[in-house]
Amino acid sequence: MTDAGVDAGLMEGGRPRLLPKARLRFDQVRGRHVLLLPERAVILSETAAEILRLCDGGRTGAELVQTLERKYPGAELGGDVAEFLGEAVKKRWVEWVLPP
Repeated sequence: MTDAGVDAGLMEGGRPRLLPKARLRFDQVRGRHVLLLPERAVILSETAAEILRLCDGGRTGAELVQTLERKYPGAELGGDVAEFLGEAVKKRWVEWVLPP
């Protein structure tokens, strides 16, 4: 999906989900979350891992933001989450599932 598609995914009720080839795991040795992809692993920040854990295809982008904003009252996270999801789509970690 293009950058415009990322915005459309948020605005049109798209549901972000990890691509089937991606696995989110906690690495006990590193003490960090890792995104496992074919032929590579990406060590994630806590923030990135928290967002990606919510990318299960079961909630819309807006619901994902609301979930995080409930956890962090007073924070306006929509822009940051949209930017992260845009990068995650470009890197082929996440895809948008749009409603029929």
